[in-house]
Amino acid sequence: MRLEEEIAAATRARADEITPDRIPPLDLSQTGPVRPVRRGRSWWIAPVAAAAAVAVIAGVVVGLGASRGRSPAGRSATSGRTHHAGRAKPGQLTARAAARLDSEVLGLFVPATGSQYTAGTHLEGTIQALTVTGTARCLARHGVTVTYPPEATMAARYAPNYADNSQFPDLALIARDHVFIPAEYLVQLRPPAGQSRLFHRWFSPCQKAAVAALTPLQTAGQQLNDRTWGNLMTRATTAPPVRATLPALRACAMSYGWPSNPYGPPETAIRSFSDFGDWVFGHLDGAGSRGAGAATMSRLERHWTGIFIRCGRPTLAAQDRWLAARQAGFLRQHERQVRAVEALARQILRRAGAPTG
Repeated sequence: MRLEEEIAAATRARADEITPDRIPPLDLSQTGPVRPVRRGRSWWIAPVAAAAAVAVIAGVVVGLGASRGRSPAGRSATSGRTHHAGRAKPGQLTARAAARLDSEVLGLFVPATGSQYTAGTHLEGTIQALTVTGTARCLARHGVTVTYPPEATMAARYAPNYADNSQFPDLALIARDHVFIPAEYLVQLRPPAGQSRLFHRWFSPCQKAAVAALTPLQTAGQQLNDRTWGNLMTRATTAPPVRATLPALRACAMSYGWPSNPYGPPETAIRSFSDFGDWVFGHLDGAGSRGAGAATMSRLERHWTGIFIRCGRPTLAAQDRWLAARQAGFLRQHERQVRAVEALARQILRRAGAPTG
């Protein structure tokens, strides 16, 4: 089957076309013990929608760095390892890889805990990596052989681009690296010597086709999230158990100088974890806007990441528990839809040639 025909077939796929015999059992293990380690946005649609867009930077760049939260601007990077387009062959998902993919679907579209959200960013990274490889393989069909990093490498490095510190910050990663947002990762596909004209002739059509092949998964996931889960994620930020932690959060912030605000007038209240985050990020943004050097910014970020974790952990843990308790019921109620999205993810990613682990 021609590549263009395969892409058309993928874009016609829909969750409601998947028969029950092709749907794997729903894995509710992710609703078990909560680890207050990682958090995501209170609204997942922003990073998911970003997966359908491919930014073109410095002329020819495939990918999108949709970093969430605030930190000093990141830098573009590419992996040193490359291979020729067209060599990777789609493989069958192992049982272990299929189970991991199911947890990533859950984390991307209906996350309840920080660890689930982290798993979802891994799927987002895979989608971005497949956009690159899909574009490159399409170019290869038209006689343009470009190089790019291995898919698994790209997927792992794209995932941190989608960190979000407003609701689901990755506290473990922040504690390890002492930064809120890692350097932005983008992959550049460049025309080979002597093929510039042919490259630019086919780059845009191939890029659009690669995005289209993954769009049905994003659409199905958005429909699943629209089934009240987005509202629950928003409600979680002000749920009674979460509000009960705010006096301690404010007291902790006060011990580090709140309500002093480097942006201007003092803040009058911390009514949510997001308000607390804005206060913390303000110290970094304020210093950056005043021209602080790299050494100063590194020192400030190390200092404020520690405060962010120390003061914020109890509030984030309460939010995790509240959402996880409701996630179990949501998944039981929408079990058929969740299974369908999981099956669609397997189908589309296998067709697109995702790394199988």
